[in-house]
Parts: sequence; C-alpha cells; structure tokens
Amino acid sequence: MKTQARLIRLIIVWLPMAAVTAVVVAEIVALPFLPARVVIHWSVAGEPDSWGPAWGTIGVTAAIGYGATALFAAVALFDLRSVNDRPRPRFVAATTWFVVGSCVLVLGATFIGQIGKPEAPAGTAMLVAIATGASFASLASTLLPSSRRDRSDPEGDDLRQWSATTAAGRYGLQGAITAGLVAALAIAAHALAMLEQPAWIVAATLLIVHAAAAPAALVVQVRIDARGVLVRSPIGIPRVSIPLTDIADADLIEVDPAVEIGKIGWNARSAGPQSGVAIRAGEGIRIRRADGSRFVVATDDAAAGLVVLRAQLAAEQTAHVGTGPTERIRP
Repeated sequence: MKTQARLIRLIIVWLPMAAVTAVVVAEIVALPFLPARVVIHWSVAGEPDSWGPAWGTIGVTAAIGYGATALFAAVALFDLRSVNDRPRPRFVAATTWFVVGSCVLVLGATFIGQIGKPEAPAGTAMLVAIATGASFASLASTLLPSSRRDRSDPEGDDLRQWSATTAAGRYGLQGAITAGLVAALAIAAHALAMLEQPAWIVAATLLIVHAAAAPAALVVQVRIDARGVLVRSPIGIPRVSIPLTDIADADLIEVDPAVEIGKIGWNARSAGPQSGVAIRAGEGIRIRRADGSRFVVATDDAAAGLVVLRAQLAAEQTAHVGTGPTERIRP
C-alpha cells in the first residue's frame, strides 16, 4: 500500500512538477535570445495575432503548469470524500499529464521557437502538443495500478471464474524504458516541428503508436472461466485464447521469462513446444494442451487461478463422462 501511494505521488505530483520546471528553465535560458516582445497568442489558423512581454510567457507557463498540477494533486491526495466517491488516481494522472504535455509544452515550444523567427506560425506546434498530451496521459494512466478489484479469490463455493491483472514492475526497467522512449519521441517531435522539418510527422506518429502500445508491454490481464483461459493486454491486442476443451493439464510454476519463453513480454509463437506471456518473473501457470504443446503465463495470485482452472476442467470432465474421456488432470 505504501509503495502504491508513493507511485501515485510520483506520477501525479513530482514528475509533472519536474517536467514543468524543465520547461520553465528552458524558457529562462532562451530569454536573452528573444526580443522584448514575443507572440503570445495565435489565431485558429495558427497565425500570430497578439504580442506581449517575453517574461510574461514564462509566468504563464509556470502558473498553468504548477497550478494545474497542484490542483489535481490536491483532488487526488486530500479529497475528504469517501474512497468510492473520489476521482480515480489513473484519471487524475491522465488529466494532469494531458495539461503538462499539451498546454505547458506548447507554451515552451512556441516561446523557444521564436528565436530567429519572431512571427513563426504555431499550427504545427499545436498539433504536436495535442499528440504529446494524449500520449503522456495514456502512459501515465497505464503506469498507475487500477483501483478495480479483480475477482481472484477462489475461496467459498463459487469456482466458476477468476481474473487478475498483472503489471510489470512500475518502478523497474520496463516502465523506465517505456516512459523514457515516449519522452524522447515527444522532444524529437517538438524539436523537428520548431525547425519546420517534415520529419515531425514521423516522430509524432511514433509517439502516439508507442504510447498506445505501452499497455501491452506493461500490463497483462488473465481470465479463467468455463470457456477456458484468455490472456490479453488492456487494449485487447495481443491476446491468446485457449478453449477449455484444448487443455489437458495445468500446474503452478515459478516463471523465469528468459528460460520459459526466451524473453520478457509476449511470445505466442506457433512453432516450438512452449509459448507464453511473461512481463515479469515470479509465480505463474503452465498449461499443457491436448496436442502436447505448453503455454506459460506469469500472473499474480496464480495459485488461485489454478484452483479455478482445475475446477473447470473437473466440471468439463464430469459433463462428458458419458463419452469416456481420458483423465484430464490429477486432483
């Protein structure tokens, strides 16, 4: 719980503050190279239509960035309402980072972009800012754990279904690499847009694609019910579905991604004796299919999932006892 609280503060408060500070410092460094009055507003078409003192833009950037971050942080961390009535941390994180990624960065980009080009149009910078804000919002919500509780407790009489959401270590290397790549692509897109290079389109496209694909690299959802086993990313693809009738056996294992499937992540290859999904090392379920191939999935609370899977296999065997099926799994 303490680790989760620290992660929420990191993503909702400290990292946005650091990003705003970086933009403000960049504007201060650029200030001596700019005229006393700069463009402070553009028309819908992206053409300059209002001018003001250069230092004023720095103040506006700081006010919007720090003010919005502080406001959203207060809503997330100091709301006096009950837990069920508070805004979800993932929503607050997405909103905060959309403001930082769009409003704050576009202010910084258009301000610095006026060095040597005092009346440059801002249409391209605005498009890049929207792409950046959406990408940052998507990634921030992915890095925070969901507040929804999974039905992963098999105790009691209901063994009909089980589900769990497993995340890669959000403090770990995978999360850092993903966030770093998104940030690098955002900087590249803004830099190319300021230089009026057509390659900004490529950088912005890669930014959006990578941010959209981040959930597949960082989060895996597993569901077990009467239909079988479904493993999917939060965005729906990639996904692997194994019908219950294709499952011969299952057991609990400690997953080493490099040993079990050859890498961290998805490896649902059709060739070879074993495929699987492992975004982290640790407990998991190994499924042996009727054709002899194996599928491994690293998931939280794997023991509970195995209990439900075995119950479903036993129920399926009982339902077809008249056909004399071979024993599917040892109790």
